[in-house]
Amino acid sequence: MTLIQDGIIYPEHLYPEYQRSNKPDSGSSPAEDPVEVALGPENSYEIATVCGAINDRRTRIFLDTGASVSIVSLNLERRLSLKIRTHRQIKVSGLGGIPTYIPSHARVKITLGWEIQDVWIGSIGEGVDVLLGMNFMYSAGVRLCIREGLVKLPDEENVVMHDDVPRKRRGLELPVCAKESLYLRPGEAAVVKIEYGQTNPQREVVWAGRGKRWVAEILFGARSWATAVRVVNDSDRNVWIDTRTALAWIVEYGHFPKEPGFVRPGKTRYKEWQRLILESTESRQGRMRAERLEQLMRLRDPPPRCHDHNISGRQNS
Repeated sequence: MTLIQDGIIYPEHLYPEYQRSNKPDSGSSPAEDPVEVALGPENSYEIATVCGAINDRRTRIFLDTGASVSIVSLNLERRLSLKIRTHRQIKVSGLGGIPTYIPSHARVKITLGWEIQDVWIGSIGEGVDVLLGMNFMYSAGVRLCIREGLVKLPDEENVVMHDDVPRKRRGLELPVCAKESLYLRPGEAAVVKIEYGQTNPQREVVWAGRGKRWVAEILFGARSWATAVRVVNDSDRNVWIDTRTALAWIVEYGHFPKEPGFVRPGKTRYKEWQRLILESTESRQGRMRAERLEQLMRLRDPPPRCHDHNISGRQNS
């Protein structure tokens, strides 16, 4: 991550017709009350830490989903020689348990995102130089995967979170894919057998998946464990499913699939998918009637016969 001095991102540099006012901040008045932002852990869903680099210097970065602003430490501000502004202040609660007023801020550009952010200058503590709140993560499209210990960036790049506590091991994850490519018409279904390999089917859980035009259903055998996956085309167009598409995931009990869009049998969303399958699947009798009707139409209108002609142009008898 790179922080760029606000001296090169003034609006008049981007738009010549823009004239900056000599006032400290034309958009806010001194009579306005300071903005209060709660940063307490009781209002946070999760706080993640990643190791990154700022101006080619390695540092620790806090990603706080409970914070609505971003903060840069005083030490980092001195090292980068940021141009700070002191005409506004913000009240922050949660840093050390005592409400604090932060009177200075700086405008920087973070190259991970596309927008210019205002960061406040303050003492974060815990050896952290940068705290990025939701004002940055939302605009940059950053996703936190706490269970996996990853920060997913918009270009699907992953950054490993820094954690002093060793995380629990990840359970088994085995995709269920078709051995051959499937071509399904609207309402048509196909059955794919589940191969557990060296895993124990009594201990593992099979999660059903869903695509843009197909939905999967788990089929159970006589021994009450999943034996196959039934995939149905629930759209009004033909669908082609290749052998790399995961129709379901075999996951160890107590763990979750690493890919989104999968649910366990018995959940509310899975029951909704079953209703979609019932509405989209064509019955056997209806399919037989459609095939019989198509056959009768071919017999009623036979294709035209082609007559051979000799070289002289006369028809052969």
